[in-house]
Amino acid sequence: MIKAGEIPIAPTPKMDYGFASDEARNFLKRYQEKVNQYPEAVRNLLKDTFSVGDDGLIRGSSTLANIVARDCLSEGEVVLSVPQFGWAFNDKPKFFYNTYQDTGVILRTDGDSYEPNDQRAKSLFGQLKNRRYVASPENPVVVSLVHLDLDEDGNLVLREDAEPIQGDDVAEAYGEGAKVGKFTLYNERGIPIPDKDGKHGIYNRSAGLARVCSNCGQGAYSDGEHLANSGEYGRVVVGVGRGVLVQLKLSL
Repeated sequence: MIKAGEIPIAPTPKMDYGFASDEARNFLKRYQEKVNQYPEAVRNLLKDTFSVGDDGLIRGSSTLANIVARDCLSEGEVVLSVPQFGWAFNDKPKFFYNTYQDTGVILRTDGDSYEPNDQRAKSLFGQLKNRRYVASPENPVVVSLVHLDLDEDGNLVLREDAEPIQGDDVAEAYGEGAKVGKFTLYNERGIPIPDKDGKHGIYNRSAGLARVCSNCGQGAYSDGEHLANSGEYGRVVVGVGRGVLVQLKLSL
């Protein structure tokens, strides 16, 4: 990991956070082994997502690939949840400038007009409803990528420990009736706090399933329906509990 700073994250008093790096030089191999376990249609969504730069940083990020890559990171590294990323962003926003990070998904309706996501949206809607979370354009539901698995059909599966995020704060930022399209800081649940004088934009869809992403301009994006798209400015943001790594490199 390339360390950026530290934030209070349960269950540890402090956790270092930063961008995932390939310190053991085996990330791409381990990721490809995971990808090869899926049928061809899903493999095609996951392949060629990541590369490793000369600085050792893992480059690339997508909703689907980050879920699979979760178990391929360096020892002790964990992908940050939506709330944890919000705390990290508030701590050092400049660190994330000119990069983008996928941290979750947001669901607004039972189904999606974007055909590749239609079955995923219906499947996730049903799972959330079984847990008494009913998504709607006015009251969408956010789920962290760390709380999702990817099945062999390419559908998103809620983990047992999933903690969906829904409520007035989500509606005010990401809901159909949202009136303020700017923010500066995230709240404790990782939801942008609407602020008419804010520094960054908030971008929403009106329906369907989308990625929750902090983009290169540091906007809070919940309008991207392409869950497999990845680019060279993508970074996987991770945390490491104190004492796990003896030495960390600082890159600001």
